[in-house]
Amino acid sequence: FIDRVSHLAPQQDIPRPILRSLAVIAYNHPMTQSDLVKVRGNKAYAHVQELLARNLIRAEESGRTLLMHVTKEFLRHFGLSTVEEFRFHVAGLPEPEGELEPELEREPESDSEPDREQASDSEPDSEPEAEAPTSEGGG
Repeated sequence: FIDRVSHLAPQQDIPRPILRSLAVIAYNHPMTQSDLVKVRGNKAYAHVQELLARNLIRAEESGRTLLMHVTKEFLRHFGLSTVEEFRFHVAGLPEPEGELEPELEREPESDSEPDREQASDSEPDSEPEAEAPTSEGGG
């Protein structure tokens, strides 16, 4: 999957596992952190912190989890106008079999989440989604 959209990333300074998490967030935008962890495993918590630090996503509290959105910096970094443009690039691609997590080192599930930082200085994307987030029972 990542190989098919890597041409959208002219700068390869983002480690591949973090880039994969970013792709999942962008495709499912907006996405809860707990849903990302279900897809990417517990390493996603560190990925989210790195993406927040790079201002590629912003996050807001949503119950016991975070609701994550890509930022204008994400769009600028990848040369996109909208999130829908990213989805257009990946929409026709077949779902890769077994490629999503071959290198992920799964950690034991834990009831506690690491401390989370809000991305307070980032700007929201230009088109907020109308969908309501699903409620999360665990995190």
